[in-house]
Amino acid sequence: MSGELPTDTHKPENPSEKPLELQTDTITVDLKRMATDLNYGKQLSRGKGFRIYNEAFTKILGDDPSITQVQSRAYQFAHEAGVYIKSTNRVYFTANFQTCDPIALYSVDASTLEVSDDDFSGVVQANGACNYKDKILYS
Repeated sequence: MSGELPTDTHKPENPSEKPLELQTDTITVDLKRMATDLNYGKQLSRGKGFRIYNEAFTKILGDDPSITQVQSRAYQFAHEAGVYIKSTNRVYFTANFQTCDPIALYSVDASTLEVSDDDFSGVVQANGACNYKDKILYS
């Protein structure tokens, strides 16, 4: 189900005061080693950052990639989808991780980093999403 950008913006009770730049690492993965060394594979999953499985990905990341924590809440509210829609300049994501609510839909403005609590009445149980013709399609 695709939808237009809602106007309701929800301010959480305890958001982090401002965006937080997280320390990241960028590691080019040795695919042969990963296939033969279980400990190497486990080591790759630790830490915050980017894992490069194909050198072409470095063109997307650029020379100095970073990760910014836009907001923090007391519960896991941002863990599915993560879809950027160019026409709205927003990243849409879903949350339904072991809460009493069946689904929660959010988006973040890529310019202001403001998080919105979105309400699309036609979305009942979204688990993820994708970009379809520059609109958000929840699945």
